[in-house]
Amino acid sequence: MSPPSSPPHISYLHTRGLKSDEKKRPLQHEHSIATINIHSSYTNQLANERAQNAALRQREIENNARLSTLSQLLREAYEMETAPDPDIVIERLKAENVALRAALGVDEDHGCDHGWMDEVD
Repeated sequence: MSPPSSPPHISYLHTRGLKSDEKKRPLQHEHSIATINIHSSYTNQLANERAQNAALRQREIENNARLSTLSQLLREAYEMETAPDPDIVIERLKAENVALRAALGVDEDHGCDHGWMDEVD
């Protein structure tokens, strides 16, 4: 008799009168391998999801920083556009000065005059 050309198949071993525990071992081993493969696949998928989430969070942080910079630039541009003319500011300050002197009862002629008001006029 010649030996078989290929190793016997597991189902062949099951029919050869193996004990019950010996029959279960290959199935338990296959089940363990399948479980390990499932866990490995899940771990890889979870790692990919975490990497994507981290990239999205980083992109959101960068976008928020850009929006903040843009907002600041818009505020500065608006302030420059709406800033009153220096002559208008001077006239407002003169009017405020006159009102404060009147409220304090200080006469313009008797106040502390250093000549700077004449320079502004």
